[in-house]
Amino acid sequence: MTPNKYHNSSNTLIPTELQLKELKRILAGAGLGTWSIELFDGVKPRMFVDEKMGTLLGLDDASDLTPEQVYDAWYDRIEQEAVASVSASVCRMMLGEVDENTYLWNHPSLGSRYVRCGGSGRLVEGKGYVLSGYHYDVNDMVLKEKEQQRAMKLAMDELRRNYDIIKNMSRSFSSIYYIDIKTNRFIELGTENTKLHEMIGSSGNAQEKLNLVCEQIVLPEWRDAMREFVNLDSVRLQLKDKHRISLQYEGNIQGWTETQFIACNRDDEGY
Repeated sequence: MTPNKYHNSSNTLIPTELQLKELKRILAGAGLGTWSIELFDGVKPRMFVDEKMGTLLGLDDASDLTPEQVYDAWYDRIEQEAVASVSASVCRMMLGEVDENTYLWNHPSLGSRYVRCGGSGRLVEGKGYVLSGYHYDVNDMVLKEKEQQRAMKLAMDELRRNYDIIKNMSRSFSSIYYIDIKTNRFIELGTENTKLHEMIGSSGNAQEKLNLVCEQIVLPEWRDAMREFVNLDSVRLQLKDKHRISLQYEGNIQGWTETQFIACNRDDEGY
């Protein structure tokens, strides 16, 4: 294979061969291969690659191929849906812009994988363009990002569903709270009872606030039953085999009232 050629104007600082070798060694250690493409008028495109880039292209020995064959080995394996995007990146590089693109490329042995290429280009008067840059495999990174995006979408979908459930439940309940029994924390999801909101707030220590409700809102003759009902250790045990538990009592704000605990999810310990 013909060694890489760099077309430089007379005022361009040219790195020494030793500096180039050291730079390529560092890049290869980071998983990056380097390449240079000649797009000259009237001839087939030519691609020059370093050893790491040849490995990333799945070539046993790129030096056995002509630069034209190396170019074909790269370009012909761009997945069809990515061709337009890659072509647009090439055009931007030809304009002198620095561009980076993540796209699907069909590796000879590993199959379709996400790769990331970046670089820039310049005009060689009377010949055409020279592009140069880097290339590395980002398949695991992209798949992880996509999985995170999928998980976030599922979480948002669940949040919307829960919001719809809460919205519908609010038509039947004057106050709705989410209680994490394991951490003993609560969050107010909605209430029409301003006095209750002023008394316990919108979040905090769940057991402490439940006890406060017993003392301040429940009539004396119902307090013992209510204290036992809202004990969160007791609630956890009762909900172990049930979806819902409830207690009716008489209070000093709304009169006869029903309080319910509804299990919405559980961990392995039953919380």
